[in-house]
Amino acid sequence: MISNPPFNAKWNRDKACFTDSGLIPKGNANYAFILQSLEAAQGLLAFILPRGCLGGEQEKNARQFIIDNALLVAVIALPPKMFVSTSIPTCVLVFNNQGENDAVIFADLTNMAVRETREQRGQFGGKSHTNRVYKKEYNAIPDDIANQFPDLVAGGPDVRLPDYAVRVSHADIKARDYILSPKMYLPQIASEKKSRELELIVDDLNRTAELRNVLWLVINHSLAKKLGFDEVAELQDKSRRCAEDMREIIQKITGRELVEPDYILLTKQKNELAFQNRHPEIVSEIFLSILQMYKAHLMFLNNEENRYLAELRDALLPKLMNGEIDLA
Repeated sequence: MISNPPFNAKWNRDKACFTDSGLIPKGNANYAFILQSLEAAQGLLAFILPRGCLGGEQEKNARQFIIDNALLVAVIALPPKMFVSTSIPTCVLVFNNQGENDAVIFADLTNMAVRETREQRGQFGGKSHTNRVYKKEYNAIPDDIANQFPDLVAGGPDVRLPDYAVRVSHADIKARDYILSPKMYLPQIASEKKSRELELIVDDLNRTAELRNVLWLVINHSLAKKLGFDEVAELQDKSRRCAEDMREIIQKITGRELVEPDYILLTKQKNELAFQNRHPEIVSEIFLSILQMYKAHLMFLNNEENRYLAELRDALLPKLMNGEIDLA
């Protein structure tokens, strides 16, 4: 048990500190909540807190207190976007207020999350929201990993830890200035990134080239330079040379033919400019957007034409009626 703890005073929002303790920084109640709970309860206690509480000078006194008094059992770093109320990275701190913990287990689960879709009914904004079910994606820790921690925490020093966890002595934590971030203590394991099959990469490469080739721009060289499309033509030439250098070896290894870049042509024909969608089955999204803008432009000009025709009619009609204009 903690003897004569210096934090018997309740959290005072006005003073924003524990009376005469010096443990809790002004304006931050993370460890105030922890220390009051340790005083009120017995056995193991677990808290979910923002990961910022694991380091920094502001809360160092509180971290030093829980380590020097052997209160902390485990620190588990969690990934961001796990909870509805906040998207910030969090952590789990596990304590035992019997003061018999000779080391701390550090675990990092930030890269072990899986994506999970949850349904949530709207709470504000009228029936249009409260009657609607929203689907949101969150990070979640797989059950097989989460279920290991009760045994790891309660098992003592003889329990074998997984690769993502390590047991650290209080002396080592003190040497690290009482910083409690698991990344400070876990060995950095260089994970070998497994590459995709070459055929799949070439297929994606060709798919990108085909989509780019859907549209074909024929443009006069001087006009292209004025509009900056001469740089685009240079990129096409570089892509062609690269494809030419790789074509033979790619064909031998994967059996695939690289698609040649062909989407712009510079000409010397004065003011020549042609832009077309030339794929028999695919219509480019960019081309559709241009057509929509062109349609809007035509509608505007048609409305202008109708307005001027009506104005012309209203101007001609009186002149025809009074004989000022004789159509005969």
